[in-house]
Amino acid sequence: MLKKSLLLALGLVAASHALAQTPAAPAYDESLPPLPRASDLSNKHIGQHFLLKNGMSTEQVFFAGYGPSGNAMAFSTSDVAQIRLTYQNAVAHCAAKGDGWRLPGINELRVLSPLADAPEPDYLPGSYWTTTLAPCVECGYPDQYKMAYDVRSGHVRNGYTLPFTKFYTICAYDIP
Repeated sequence: MLKKSLLLALGLVAASHALAQTPAAPAYDESLPPLPRASDLSNKHIGQHFLLKNGMSTEQVFFAGYGPSGNAMAFSTSDVAQIRLTYQNAVAHCAAKGDGWRLPGINELRVLSPLADAPEPDYLPGSYWTTTLAPCVECGYPDQYKMAYDVRSGHVRNGYTLPFTKFYTICAYDIP
């Protein structure tokens, strides 16, 4: 009897460990309204969550407001919590979401600063990659330096785009 109990307990531990290693599929709140067209959004919608159905994929997003060029912008909520990647992986991560998804520029991330202290799941923990080149006058390879922006403090960091530098990643979507 003790042997069976021990084997059962070990089996449960192994199963729970295997489940912990398997990434969970993103959970979407199906009760959220669909993302409206840019012309139907206003400042009163800033911070609201929507579902974006883009081809075969569905993404939960929040409307962040208007970018520096006046474009209505949404950001993925599945990225917010803890995705820290190299620059190349961050660009690929956003592109893999499908048409219209991209890594934002530094001025686009500044739109998020007023929302940085939002409660979970929208809490923004730190510095995020941008596509903005970092000023690097003496660099032999200036295209290897990008800026990272800390949405909580407003600090700008220069990030070397080699595999050992990782920052958080959040993907932007221009709302048509």
